[in-house]
Amino acid sequence: MRIHFLRGGKKKTTIIDGIRFDSKGEIRRYADLKLKLSAGNIQDLQVHPSYIVLESFTDESGAKHSAIRFTPDFQYYENGKLIIEDIKPVMTYYTK
Repeated sequence: MRIHFLRGGKKKTTIIDGIRFDSKGEIRRYADLKLKLSAGNIQDLQVHPSYIVLESFTDESGAKHSAIRFTPDFQYYENGKLIIEDIKPVMTYYTK
């Protein structure tokens, strides 16, 4: 596992196994899923698969609209079920 750190503007990107990750949470989950994959607990792990939610189209006035895509962080099969995960940061609430 090779790790590279890239800094573009303010956002820090990490590359592991040739895959770009934007957060530590994604990196931790990827490491966990790789262990599950090697143990045989999950199958067909994919990182950043892309789904077309709405195809590109031209409306009645002739304006062209691009396709709308959803790119989650991970996709894999567990016990024959398709699992799709999108990692989000944890919200922390403070009270005074």
